[in-house]
Amino acid sequence: MATSIFDDPKKKPTPEEIETALGKRANLWNELVDNMTNEELLPKPDLVWKYYSKKSGWVLLAQSKRKTILTLIPNEDEIITVFLFPEKVVEETMKLRLPKKVKLAIESAEKYKMGRPFNISVTRKSDLPSVIKLTKIKVASMK
Repeated sequence: MATSIFDDPKKKPTPEEIETALGKRANLWNELVDNMTNEELLPKPDLVWKYYSKKSGWVLLAQSKRKTILTLIPNEDEIITVFLFPEKVVEETMKLRLPKKVKLAIESAEKYKMGRPFNISVTRKSDLPSVIKLTKIKVASMK
């Protein structure tokens, strides 16, 4: 099964399909998407659906000025948010006050030349502030 619950390459997910598939978590998805279209959070926001492969399925890229800030993946049990932070930003982020699970996700992420890709799982409303904070950090790091 793909990471995303939407794995048909010929059919981009519609808002109705997302609502149905995510069930009680649809409100979390909607709140994330609303935040990602807020110009105060993302300058010149753009949401782009991409299908990379059968393994990943459809993912939603939250972009600012044509650069990906984070990726949203609708999954059966959660909404997966994916960030890529350069090592310098990782070091600064680890000094901030963040939940243990967020710091653990960042610390345990593999290091690559372009930075550390890490996932933050969103399963309840209390997960949203961390995603918003990480989004602000990513945007600030791109200036």
